[in-house]
Amino acid sequence: CYYTYLGLIVCFFWNTISVMGAGFALNKEKQDDLHIWYSMLIALIYALCGIPLAFILWYYRLYTAAVKDKGLTYFWFFCMYFIHIAVALIAAIGPPLGEKSQMALCGIMTMIEAYNAKKDVGIMYTVGFVLWALETIASVYVLSMAYAKFRGRGHTMEGIKQEAKQEAARTSASMI
Repeated sequence: CYYTYLGLIVCFFWNTISVMGAGFALNKEKQDDLHIWYSMLIALIYALCGIPLAFILWYYRLYTAAVKDKGLTYFWFFCMYFIHIAVALIAAIGPPLGEKSQMALCGIMTMIEAYNAKKDVGIMYTVGFVLWALETIASVYVLSMAYAKFRGRGHTMEGIKQEAKQEAARTSASMI
């Protein structure tokens, strides 16, 4: 899980560098087009928000779940990690997420568009696509390993429900 977190940092870093490279390379040709500058801003926001949120929402949750051996924490890790895998898969596909943010993710769809615009930018987007694809594959592998560890410790969904009820009862009792 630690290596997928580091991989996510590399993916966001490369994505931001590639989009900025596209912005500087393509803006010389299209002085009136602000769409690539908007894509640069979106890519930077993705990186600045995505890295700390990933640490808080899934990396730290798995660490806490492994140390404390709590089924409910594992459950929240699985929920957040599924979202992480979905984001990595969407980034690997790279669909245009709006008219203004067409080039904000280095996926395969934006890679094709980048090759049509300029070859150097296309190569940068190809590296980004490969990084996002590897991140998705590695994340699916980590999810399967975490699930095997979760099931190996004897956790079940019924146990998680029971644990959630006990935690809710403790919380409500402490409020009274």
